[in-house]
Amino acid sequence: MALNESGPDPEDEELERQVDEMAKKVLEYRATLPVQLKNTVASILAVQPPVFLDGSGPGTSGAPNFD
Repeated sequence: MALNESGPDPEDEELERQVDEMAKKVLEYRATLPVQLKNTVASILAVQPPVFLDGSGPGTSGAPNFD
């Protein structure tokens, strides 16, 4: 806090309050973002059918099926 002749500057106090609020938000995002990302990726992978690069599908003999 900067002090002038009349005491603390209200504008400086407001800026410090805003910085403290932003710092709390950053800490919260840092704590929750990895969990949210993991859940999102898991959800996306769970609803997508598997990709079989050799042309076969699930439950087949493994022989390519290009029909």
